[in-house]
Amino acid sequence: MLLICLLICLLICLLICLLICLLICLLICLLICLLICLVIVIFTDSYIAKSVCRFYQNCAAFLEGF
Repeated sequence: MLLICLLICLLICLLICLLICLLICLLICLLICLLICLVIVIFTDSYIAKSVCRFYQNCAAFLEGF
């Protein structure tokens, strides 16, 4: 997930950076990419984890009913 995000972000960066000074632009872009991607991965991971927990809690409650 993180790698895919970084790759997409870097491709966009390359397109933008072709217009500006490449090296400096890429370094700044890489830092921004890392931050954005980490936030996305952390949020999606915690969302998925919470969903799985809720599912298991519902299952446990359902099974206890029997």
